[in-house]
Amino acid sequence: PALTAGDLRIVAVGLAELLGLGGIVLLYRTPWPSPCLHCRPTAEAQWTAMPGLPLPKAGAAIADALESDFDGSLFVAHFPDLESLEFVFNDGGPHFRWDKAAGGANFRIPAAGAWISFGGRLEKMQPLLAAPTGLASTATTRSSISLSWSPAGGGVRSHRVFRDGALVKTLPGGATSYVDAHLSAAREYSYTLAAVG
Repeated sequence: PALTAGDLRIVAVGLAELLGLGGIVLLYRTPWPSPCLHCRPTAEAQWTAMPGLPLPKAGAAIADALESDFDGSLFVAHFPDLESLEFVFNDGGPHFRWDKAAGGANFRIPAAGAWISFGGRLEKMQPLLAAPTGLASTATTRSSISLSWSPAGGGVRSHRVFRDGALVKTLPGGATSYVDAHLSAAREYSYTLAAVG
């Protein structure tokens, strides 16, 4: 039988919990306000009735955790009992604009896990990295501050240094220090650090 809205679960958790859910979790970024998922669990199964399953918007906790300058919305589907999924997205009609994989092919998820799709791409999401620890100022001058931290662990491709909430530098994953120069004297600054996998 074809999948129905009853097979789809609403997800109201944070990103870390989302990555630990069983079955298939599918996130979709799109400018469409009401996208649908036209899908089937296996090549032998029937496709969903057109236009497919309406996708619910992802909660703010998930959307905020996936930092992006993307102009659009994030939607999420959870199929707790599935191990594979073949699908395409559409805008819900009535004229049906489609979002497919490269070359007009259907997207295919071969195994359980959390996946994200946007702009014709599909990627498996990786577990969250441990945050770097011990961010501290080690030296200051009238116009600079030296920062250091302990590494976050394996899988870190880069570190992002933020001053007062704005990105000031992206460093290689093995970096454990940074000097922020050209600052104004007698001013307080706030720093945060993010590890990127």
